[in-house]
Amino acid sequence: MILGTAGSAAPIRLNAGSVSRMPTASPDGQRIAFAVSMKELGTNLQIDDIYAVDRNGMNMKRLTSEPGVDAEPAWSPKGDRIAYRRIDLTTGYSSIWVMNADGSGKVKLTEALESAYSVGTPSWSPDGSRIAFSTVLRSGTRSGIWTMNADGSDQQQRASSTDGFDMEPTWSAGGTQIAFSRIFAGDRDIAILTLASGNVQRVALPGAQWHPAWSPDGGHIAFWQPAGPTATGIYTMRIDGSNVRMHTLDPSWGGGFNPSWIRRP
Repeated sequence: MILGTAGSAAPIRLNAGSVSRMPTASPDGQRIAFAVSMKELGTNLQIDDIYAVDRNGMNMKRLTSEPGVDAEPAWSPKGDRIAYRRIDLTTGYSSIWVMNADGSGKVKLTEALESAYSVGTPSWSPDGSRIAFSTVLRSGTRSGIWTMNADGSDQQQRASSTDGFDMEPTWSAGGTQIAFSRIFAGDRDIAILTLASGNVQRVALPGAQWHPAWSPDGGHIAFWQPAGPTATGIYTMRIDGSNVRMHTLDPSWGGGFNPSWIRRP
């Protein structure tokens, strides 16, 4: 779905069905990559792959078809590559991969970590030089936010938690901070990591906030959270937690998950 940030107009459905999730927009906003999980018509084979489509719903293309589960795509700021997570169903290991925007040139970046960590949720720095991602020790005792160069080198843990899972990093517009979701004593909130100091600041809001997405102008963070006993909603806030606004105002729109910003042309 595509939803405007101003007013209360209903969102536009980009594609039909209920098997698509985790959208990410190309830098020019004209193409959307997303994960698909479904049974293939005619064969009943399970498909867990990444597709891309033009913003007008045309020119659909399947980008991955290798064995395993491909999900959590993230389009690079230059528009030439897509990072994503792959789960090897034979070993159970997960890794961050990158591919060209047309699905060619697939390369694994985190092979050195996969035996010890479950790895996921890649996010590009604004200049495209680095990728942030989340890890969980396979023992389940510690989670963290890491960064690495876009070629997989210089992998560094930047934040970690033993109380709850650090997940879903997103870079600030200036590339100096990373927002992510963390559980604080049972309450899931958005946290902001300042890379230079290593300081992590909690943005405490009522309810549970998931999947932060920093706006291209750096002024807001979008997220989703429960909006009632059976509903979810897409919200935005200023980076200090003020001016919280719900954007999925009509229950008939179906709530929402996993927001991703589209730059205005």
